[in-house]
Formats: sequence, C-alpha cells, structure tokens
Amino acid sequence: MKSAVRLAALAFVLAACGGAPAKRTDLRTPDAETGHGVNIFPLVNPTPTPTASPQPTPKPEGGPVTREEKRIIRGWSDELRAGHVDAASRYFTVPSLVSNSGIDAMLSSPADVKHFNKTLPCGAKLVKTRRSANHFVVGTFELTRRPGADCGTGTGHLAEVAFLIRRHHITQWVRGPDPAPEPKTPKPPPADKT
Repeated sequence: MKSAVRLAALAFVLAACGGAPAKRTDLRTPDAETGHGVNIFPLVNPTPTPTASPQPTPKPEGGPVTREEKRIIRGWSDELRAGHVDAASRYFTVPSLVSNSGIDAMLSSPADVKHFNKTLPCGAKLVKTRRSANHFVVGTFELTRRPGADCGTGTGHLAEVAFLIRRHHITQWVRGPDPAPEPKTPKPPPADKT
C-alpha cells in the first residue's frame, strides 16, 4: 500500500511538472544560449562607456596683462626695492585688501598702507607677469635686499603676488605660494678640437 501511495504521488508530481523526467543531457540553464555561433573567446575588451570629462580650468578673465598693470606692479616693486616706502605705498588705494602668509588685513588709511609696505622684509625685482582668474595679475619676483629691512636667506628666491588693479592703483595684494625654481638648462660640453 505504501508503494502505491508513493507511485501515485510521483505520477502527480511528474504530471504537474510537464510529464516524464528529463534526461541529464536535456537539462538547460534558464535563458542560456545553446552555444551555436557564439564566440566564447572574445578578442577585444568591450568598448568603455564614455564619461564626462572634468571641468576645464576657468579661462583667465581680463585678457592679456596690460602695459599699465605691468607699469604699476613694476613701479611698486622698484620703489620698495630702493627703500622708498612712501613712494611704494602711493601705488595702493585706500582702503585696500592684503593677504600675506595667511594673514588678511584691510588697509584703511595711508598709515596702514605705509606700515604694511615697511614690514615687507625683502625688495623685489619683477621677473614676469601673467593673467589669472577674476582679473588678477600674478607677478613673479626675484627677492632682493632693500634698505631698512632684512631679507635674510630670502635673497635670490622667487615669490609670487597676485594683484588686483583698479583705477590705476593696487586694490588687492595677495601673496601666493612660492613658485618652483625654473630648471636651468645644462650647458653642452665644449666641442672636442682634436
């Protein structure tokens, strides 16, 4: 009797599954290809999906550095290098903003401007200028000794300052990180005259 019940249950299961039991060779993975015409050894990697590139560096605003901007920056640095603090101070507006070594200050009087210029330890010789963002002009300077100050070991090093010039005067003065020294091209060895 038990075997008859088992046989009836097996017949019921088989009928529910669609009939006779499948052969081992007839088993298939659901949704799989049969393998006919499929290259199982692809020769190339799939094409990567394109992604957006990073935003480009903003184009400097204000066009090329003007003669007037260069004249003002060079005039300020020449006067300071010569020890003429009063004359160097006249290149600044009142009020003006300065930032040096992480210290930001509003120079709200001619005395403040003079004090700021007097505290700069080195003179500076303008080497080159370039336009930067937000209409700033970055001046690269070679630091020099100047009367009335002690430049110490800074002499000969390069420094960068960003200037914002409005109405023929410096309205913002921001010290930047020191630029890397420009690599010097080695001189070729003398030609052998044998």
